[in-house]
Amino acid sequence: MKQFQKRLNWLAESNPQWFREVKGRLQPRNLVIATFFSLAAQLLIIMGFRAQLPYADEPGIFNRYCLGSPPPGWDGYQDPSRYIPNNYCNQDLLGNLVINWQLWWLDMFLSLSVVMIVALLVMGTYLLIADLSREERRGTLNFIRMSPESAKNILLGKLLGVPILVYLAVGLTLPLHLGAGLGAHIPFTLILAFYAVLAAACLFYYRLSQIVGLAAGVWVGLTGWVVAGAVWFFTTTMTAIAQSGFRITHSLIDWIPMFYPGTALMYLVDATYLPIKTAKAFNGEQWIDLLWYGQPLWANALTGIGFILLNYALWSYWLGKGLERCFRNPSATLQSKKQSYIISACFVFILTGFILQQSRSWDYLENFVLVQITLILFTVLLIAATSPHRQTLQDWMRYRHQLPDRYPSLLKELMFAEKSPAILAIALNIAMITLYLIPTVLILPPADEKIPLLLSFILGANLLIICATIAQLVLLLPSPKRGLLATVSVSSFILLPPIFLGVSGIDPSSIPLPWLSTILPLIGLKESVISGGGILVSVLGQWTAIILLNLQMTKQLKRLNTTRYDLKGLAESNSAKS
Repeated sequence: MKQFQKRLNWLAESNPQWFREVKGRLQPRNLVIATFFSLAAQLLIIMGFRAQLPYADEPGIFNRYCLGSPPPGWDGYQDPSRYIPNNYCNQDLLGNLVINWQLWWLDMFLSLSVVMIVALLVMGTYLLIADLSREERRGTLNFIRMSPESAKNILLGKLLGVPILVYLAVGLTLPLHLGAGLGAHIPFTLILAFYAVLAAACLFYYRLSQIVGLAAGVWVGLTGWVVAGAVWFFTTTMTAIAQSGFRITHSLIDWIPMFYPGTALMYLVDATYLPIKTAKAFNGEQWIDLLWYGQPLWANALTGIGFILLNYALWSYWLGKGLERCFRNPSATLQSKKQSYIISACFVFILTGFILQQSRSWDYLENFVLVQITLILFTVLLIAATSPHRQTLQDWMRYRHQLPDRYPSLLKELMFAEKSPAILAIALNIAMITLYLIPTVLILPPADEKIPLLLSFILGANLLIICATIAQLVLLLPSPKRGLLATVSVSSFILLPPIFLGVSGIDPSSIPLPWLSTILPLIGLKESVISGGGILVSVLGQWTAIILLNLQMTKQLKRLNTTRYDLKGLAESNSAKS
């Protein structure tokens, strides 16, 4: 007992936030409820699978878990559409039905795995955001921020402590889950590898939910339901795809399953050596053809699961860095400008690996339209993560010559300084991504598609820079809802032009020029040949818009600085009079 008390004290001292969360949640009533639901779910799954087995007194029927073949000339089955070859129920010499117990255990193992994935990811993300909402409502979140504990320890304590009841409920299923896996003849090391992938997925989604919760502000209560619903939709959709057998597209879409922990299950199913038609669910037969920079990493479990783990680890690391930055200082940007360059390099490096495949279901232009959509989403996230707000820019304008991390030139300050406007940094990120993709455009597509693709990336990069400038201008507004206004402005700039052109009936094959001004110029370039003069006018128009918007932002920044000085002088004058 003394040894247990000593260990408990050590845990409480090493991470007080974790101990606080656990102590508040591991109440007898909560423990009973979590245990009841876990055991009830396991009992229902066992009973459900037990009901699927044929009865011993019913030979001569077809069942998924039977192993026999019907006798020669047998025609007693009335419904040929339900005939399943080699699933005829025969009896052994003792009168018992011959059952494929390995398949039965495998199906139970996969069902339990899906339940574990959904429970951990959906319930965990909701609980973490709901906890932040409760802390914000009670006013205790600022007290936690002022704690002498490091931000990393506090956030880790919440991550491990808030979903503790979910961990308990899932932990109680591990004996049955492990027993089902061993009964299906899955190697123990692969089962442990799946647990590692599931833990990595939890870390990624939990950190993502914490960032969303901190950024949501007063909307954090509603955000919990939205994020949990989005995670539920993603996991259930990917589970439905996996249960019908994984398919690869030889395009950027193949990156999506790397964020679904159930993808690792196909290696566990393959290790049972059951026929593909027998196992059916989580069939990864096609994945041997999936390439990344020409390498078949998914051809074996070691490199396939290793890539999934590295993918989770990479993005969890950057999410953790962002959390540490904005937890202590809510007004700080999620990522610094220096970090944004590394993140963009990681993003384009992984993305390009999936592009360099010979697509069988997509032509090259369609595949690169998908690439441009992905770049738009990434750039929008980059804008949100690196663009400072009004007060930060005011402080930068007033005190930038006194900051300890001052750079010798304005150019370097706009590229690297924490509180400076983010437009140049975002433009450099977009340029870096575009330059990395250009060799792919020159190598991969046919000769007649290279020029439209290169032009589309140039036009698209210009429009993304305009998006970043608009967002930074809106964030300079004095409105307390400037974050929401910036989101609406950027979304409108991206979505409204193509919607308007589509509703107006402006066909890109007959009138392609207006489509060059949308965020997806490749649609216009893909459908017809546009004169060099039309493209030059579009590029010059975009550069003119960038220059004018940046001049306007410069004026706004000077006005902010002048207003600050005027207010300071007025305050000093009033103080002198009094």
